[in-house]
Amino acid sequence: MKNKQKAALRLLAALLALTLLAPLGLTASAADGPDTIYIDSASDFVSFAKSCALDTWSAGKTVILRADISLAGMDYTPVAAFGGTFDGGGHTISDLNLTGSYSPAGLFAVILSGGSVEDLNVAGSVAAAGDKIVAGGIAGENYGRIVCCSFTGMVQGSAQIGGIAGVNRVSGQIISSTFDGKVQATNATGGIAGLNEGIIRHCTNTGSINTNNVDASLSLSDIQIDTTLDLANLTTSQTFLTTTETGGIAGTNTGLIAGCKNTGTVGYEHVGYNIGGIAGSTSGYLRSNTNEGTILGRKDVGGIAGQVEPYVAVTVSESTKDQLQTQLQDLRTLTDRATADAGGAASTLGSQLAGMGTYLDGAANAANNLRATATIDAGALADGSVTGGADLTVGDASAGIGAAIGAGKDADLTIDTHPLEIGSSTSAGIGAGVGGFVDPSDLSLSGGTDGSGALSASLQMNADASMPELASALSGMGAQMRAIGSQAANLSTTLQNDVQAISDKLGEINDTVFAAMDELENRDLVTDGSQTDPDSITLGAVRACENTGTVQADRNVGGIAGAMGLEYSVDPESDVSQSLSSSERKQYELRALLQSCVSTGAVTAKKDCAAAICGRMDLGLAEGCEAYGSVESQSGDYVGGVAGICSAALEKCYAKCELSGGRYLGGIVGSGVQENIDGSGSSVRWNYSLVDITDCQQYRGAISGSDTGTFEYNYYVSDDLPGINRQSYAGRAEPTSYEELLTLPELPESMKSFSLTFVADGETVLSRTFHYGDSFAESDIPDPPQKDGCHVHWDRSDLTNLHFDTVVTAVYEAYTPALASEQTRDGGLAILLVEGNYNDGSAIAMTAQSLTPAAFDVQSGTVFDRIQGYFSCLRRGEIPSTTANAEVLEQWHVELADDGQDTHTLRYLPPDGQKDIRIYVRENDGSWQETGCDTMGSYLTFTASGDSVDFAAVRTLNVLGIWLISLAVLAVLVLLIVLLVRRRKRRARRRAEALARSMSAVMQ
Repeated sequence: MKNKQKAALRLLAALLALTLLAPLGLTASAADGPDTIYIDSASDFVSFAKSCALDTWSAGKTVILRADISLAGMDYTPVAAFGGTFDGGGHTISDLNLTGSYSPAGLFAVILSGGSVEDLNVAGSVAAAGDKIVAGGIAGENYGRIVCCSFTGMVQGSAQIGGIAGVNRVSGQIISSTFDGKVQATNATGGIAGLNEGIIRHCTNTGSINTNNVDASLSLSDIQIDTTLDLANLTTSQTFLTTTETGGIAGTNTGLIAGCKNTGTVGYEHVGYNIGGIAGSTSGYLRSNTNEGTILGRKDVGGIAGQVEPYVAVTVSESTKDQLQTQLQDLRTLTDRATADAGGAASTLGSQLAGMGTYLDGAANAANNLRATATIDAGALADGSVTGGADLTVGDASAGIGAAIGAGKDADLTIDTHPLEIGSSTSAGIGAGVGGFVDPSDLSLSGGTDGSGALSASLQMNADASMPELASALSGMGAQMRAIGSQAANLSTTLQNDVQAISDKLGEINDTVFAAMDELENRDLVTDGSQTDPDSITLGAVRACENTGTVQADRNVGGIAGAMGLEYSVDPESDVSQSLSSSERKQYELRALLQSCVSTGAVTAKKDCAAAICGRMDLGLAEGCEAYGSVESQSGDYVGGVAGICSAALEKCYAKCELSGGRYLGGIVGSGVQENIDGSGSSVRWNYSLVDITDCQQYRGAISGSDTGTFEYNYYVSDDLPGINRQSYAGRAEPTSYEELLTLPELPESMKSFSLTFVADGETVLSRTFHYGDSFAESDIPDPPQKDGCHVHWDRSDLTNLHFDTVVTAVYEAYTPALASEQTRDGGLAILLVEGNYNDGSAIAMTAQSLTPAAFDVQSGTVFDRIQGYFSCLRRGEIPSTTANAEVLEQWHVELADDGQDTHTLRYLPPDGQKDIRIYVRENDGSWQETGCDTMGSYLTFTASGDSVDFAAVRTLNVLGIWLISLAVLAVLVLLIVLLVRRRKRRARRRAEALARSMSAVMQ
């Protein structure tokens, strides 16, 4: 009995333990400890999500998904806050469907700084209602780690919308994750993250990002291209709701994006600002990224980044800090007033104002936490010592400033007026922890006296995370204001005034930041780091990125970047950096760099500023970039191999591309400017070009279309192009031979060889390499692939003395079903239609000929004469038909266009009212032969061979009646003859009988 009681107690205890776990719908393994949780069903996951309402509940827990689950039909709300480790085990959570008023929205609303979501696949839709801001497929907001995850489906909202995360914060990391599907929003939209402040590495987007036109009625004629708009202009009917900050990886980037790839389509034709294959706009660091997708938009559109904004290091005083805080509070008041005035009537505006509020929160927090910010450029040796720069102590350098910089953990930092000391934990994270990034691949061992080696790259570190966060928030607010301004035409006067006041206040805040720069005591901090030490730059840099995709937009279009500059205006059409004062623009020049980037994709602009690297360069430096592919402006100016228009610096770049446009076309730059940031002109130095300008109205050159700015040590290879406009200049823009070009030790491999490629329907038929000046014979040209219903030919056949990469494209032209003669009947119908595989522009020549009735046995004279002629065939031993040729109506000579066919079908329209017609075709021996014909409506159809045809239309006479009459007459004649014979016989018999009787009587 006691044993039974003990057993019952044990069972009760076990049931009690299970009951304690039951509210969570989870199971824990004793072997894994109480903090390991397993999820085996959708109900388990829903229970887990509810438990995460308390932000500390998940801390230290490991959650393991052990099966694929579906959330279809489940009452599910996002995981509010997760700070543990979620191991998806490669399983899939499908049928996610978020439509409620959630922000942040995603499978996980917020992943906390200690949280990690790994190896998880999610499929479904995130389309949260309400403010529609901060939404992603995996997480709305990420402060932790998202590793090896994927989302497949739809994510949509208003601002800060991403395929994986809506916002990836400074401490956040998204690594080796993929998105496939569709992301749609109006501001800060990305395939991986809408806004990235942290680290995104080795991620891939194959989805479509903002590919829907938000205004279906928009046409190209609605777009005001040349006029810089202000708020008053924005109220005109030409303004349309549009998108800003759209990227294949991130819409807006102030952090690090490295080793990522985009293959999806980003943007929509003629719509949207700041659109890029990797980032829509960036003031952070883009490293070793690749775009293969098609990138489309309105303005500031690039294969890698739509707009590259410089990163500026700033020191603020206490008075400046107070001023910023006051101005941000004023901005909050103005935004709240606009929100109240908007009410519920303008949902899009309400969402955008809510987005402003989100950025304002971040800006206010950053301003409250501001401390002095310094930039330290120093060579950190592997033994812990420092060369140059400020005092810097590195503990355990062997752990790796480089091996794990940017990993995202807190660093030991002290910053006052004392030397900066970094403890051993720094090896886990200078960068995300302090707002700057040093990519490990930037640091290389170059050897040292003590054998330990030296880390050769200098470090750029910003010792206060608050200023980058403030800069990011200000940039976000600027982008949000451009989105708001683009719909001003639909706003009331009150709301237009509210929007203008917000824009003015945002301008004041930016002016305060400018003033803070001018207060710096150490002027070295405001020297142009883009040019003095470009290898040290991380933030504000685009380095070692490659674009192979097609980029198309209206203006400011580049294979790498659409524009390099800065915008904060409510007007998305303006280029603010163009009108800045010399002092202001100098501050922006500090950190903006395109380095060692390559573009091979085709770049097309509707209007001005197109280039294989950067369409418009107001600021910064392009160094060591390679420009390939074609660049075209369809109806605008300023087309260049490296830059369309440049007021900055271009150094050590290479261009081998085909250019076409209106005015100012140059192999390196379309045009420089006479006066830029510090009062000097643009600088173009040590560049090399081998370009082909196929179309230019005026001002062209192998280096530049305009002799404006500074040109030094630029060289080009060309048989017909001058260096700058119509002249070449020794030491500035000097011609060289191709053989001399090949002697450059640093010459890229792509400049050393040329390719002849035959392409049909986007597929390569044949590709061959050749040497400079080679020729190809007709026998070297392959036959183009045939296509049903089309005529095909190559777009060029002369392949002699080639000096450039050459692409020969198959041109497919749909067959023209019929060519019409110029001659027509009354009513406008063509007399003759010829069916064939003709091209546009093909024609037939039709000439009337003299009539030859005798050739068709047509008799003249009376009806009896014609009947006699008809029966004349009897004399020739021929059997006459029941139809006789009565009249030759027309005879024609036709010359047909050559379409490669031997036989054609002709459609002939007889004269009005004419019926019973035979068609005769002249044979090669000159004889006429009747050909069979059918009817097609009012036309007679017949076939003929050869490209030259003679035919005749002969009216016939039905002679069947004549035959019948003749037979009847013949029958009557026969009958009469028979009757006459019989009558004669009777008479003879009677006479004989009478004679016999007479003789008999005589004898008697």
